[in-house]
Amino acid sequence: LQNDDERFLFYLSFILYALKENSYFFTFVPTNILDSFFKKKSGKFNLIQSAVMSIVDKKGEVPEEMVEIIEMLSYDNVKKFLLFDRFDIETKSTTTVCGKNRAEAFRYTVPDDVEAFDIQVIGPFEKASGLGQATRLSADIFEKAGYGVHRVNFDKDNPAPEGYSRVNDVSQLPKKAKINIIHLNAEALPDAIAYMPDVFTDAYNIGYFYWELSTPAKCHSLGIDIVDEIWVSTDYGIRQYQPVADKPVTNVHMAYGEEEQESNEESRVFLMDSYGFADDDFIFLTTFDSFSFIQRKNPIGVLRAFQAAFPVEESVKLIVKTHNRYRVQDPIQLKIWEAIDAIIDMDDRIVLVNETFSYEDLLKFKKGADCYISLHRSEGWGFGMIEAMNLGLPIIATAYSGNMEFCNQENSWLVEYDEVYLSEDDYIFVIPGQKWAEPRIESAVEAMREAYQDDILRDNKVKNAKAYIEKNFSVDAVADRYRKRIDEIMESID
Repeated sequence: LQNDDERFLFYLSFILYALKENSYFFTFVPTNILDSFFKKKSGKFNLIQSAVMSIVDKKGEVPEEMVEIIEMLSYDNVKKFLLFDRFDIETKSTTTVCGKNRAEAFRYTVPDDVEAFDIQVIGPFEKASGLGQATRLSADIFEKAGYGVHRVNFDKDNPAPEGYSRVNDVSQLPKKAKINIIHLNAEALPDAIAYMPDVFTDAYNIGYFYWELSTPAKCHSLGIDIVDEIWVSTDYGIRQYQPVADKPVTNVHMAYGEEEQESNEESRVFLMDSYGFADDDFIFLTTFDSFSFIQRKNPIGVLRAFQAAFPVEESVKLIVKTHNRYRVQDPIQLKIWEAIDAIIDMDDRIVLVNETFSYEDLLKFKKGADCYISLHRSEGWGFGMIEAMNLGLPIIATAYSGNMEFCNQENSWLVEYDEVYLSEDDYIFVIPGQKWAEPRIESAVEAMREAYQDDILRDNKVKNAKAYIEKNFSVDAVADRYRKRIDEIMESID
């Protein structure tokens, strides 16, 4: 750092990096430097705003998508943003108290004189999770249905890693909209109302909820109460929420991603090269996010069914694909992982993959397998299964919960189950009387053997599945359902 220009570029880069990655890095920036970047103004803008403008300026114009970001770099907005992250830039120290409270400190106002969007979708756009994927798809579906959409990322206290799917034109700042679609779990929705500016009072607010157990949790009550309508993707969701909601509960379905796919050959080579499989191996695949509770996803059931179905067949393999495995610290889940590790250590036909893929690589990875299996105890929807159908994989699945919206005897192997009560430690927010499925291992064994042995039946189920989801769950098909309901709402609020 030999001169002022080099020092300026260093501090500019460091400050932008701290804003993106970790607010604690601001403790290493001298106060006079922070003041010079944020408090000294040249006309309307401070130094950091002016610097960013000079970087992105194209032929005398700042790109429209950058205007909002530049506005966020005002000192007041940066201060509020950092307080939201428990950091006080005035004292350069971490804090657990932000003014009156953490939510109030972050709130900002939205101009009243700006024309409202038709639709605003709020949710964890940038997260590598089923909820993140549903949020992204909903925004795409609304655009396909012909609506103007404002995408707002909201992922406070969401531990999922960021991004394995494309994210288009996502903002951190909500705006006025006629209808807000809030893609958050019911217990998290009140946080969005508290932290965000009031873009909700004069809007029609829809909570798009996913839940796995037979009845809502107690902590869902407030989220249910403060929305005007609840959307779900399945009839299972209707049965969950309709008995406890004094408002419309609408099944609008959910789509699957329609990204361009690799060829079967390329996908197979990807698996073979990465994990040492032979071309003539028959590969079963199960996938899940470890944050989604291993008890619910039930991979140990898949392991036991696999070993019972194929005690000696060396050419039959199983991949257990997860991510976030080592971020789970719950003692009960760790014991289950110990049991899983013990099984895998004794059977070299089973491969454990713990990695967060890009969405494109995840699809390529899945397409290289021969059969997808999910012995879940409950699913709110089941992206893993419907994505496998779209990729041309036959699927074996528990005949219970959200996936039954798109799984049937003609397009899947359905595993029988017993409905059982949960214990307190099985899942989050458990209350007495809630139920889920216990898949019958003998039924799964029969399905796995048949899927392995019967080429004709396997091909028929794949064809039936592809046709069924294209007709009912493509972006075009779901856009028709979204459009029908939104048009009804627009007519009622105009």
